[in-house]
Amino acid sequence: MIRINEKFSQPFSIDEIRIELSVSSGIAVYPTNGQNLQDLIEVSDKAMYETKMAKRGETRVRGSEETAG
Repeated sequence: MIRINEKFSQPFSIDEIRIELSVSSGIAVYPTNGQNLQDLIEVSDKAMYETKMAKRGETRVRGSEETAG
């Protein structure tokens, strides 16, 4: 995820308009965070929104206080 964040954080231009992006993502790990796809999607979605509220451009692994990026 760190490499993805690095690539997205590099500004670029389209028709002389400077574009800057950031990525906020959440990750859920099977089977720790869920036993089926729906549970994993819900957990990773919650982690993503926690990341968005905390700081842009980070990745949060659900159930962990650690972030990457």
